[in-house]
Amino acid sequence: MLKDWYRELMRASRMWRDLMAQVNSGLGHETQAELQPGSLAIFCPACPQPGVNLPPEWVNDPKRYAIFTL
Repeated sequence: MLKDWYRELMRASRMWRDLMAQVNSGLGHETQAELQPGSLAIFCPACPQPGVNLPPEWVNDPKRYAIFTL
């Protein structure tokens, strides 16, 4: 009989994702670094962000909710 390795595979997968998130955020293998909320986040150029990729008058634009009414 073969042992079911699914649980071990999922744990290794979570550890890998955590390590890659730390590497991509510039922490690498530092275990002593204090993580602040949002420190593993990366900039998303596709997300609408005021002052970056939204026009100055985006709040007053009557068509800004057009995406949600499709």
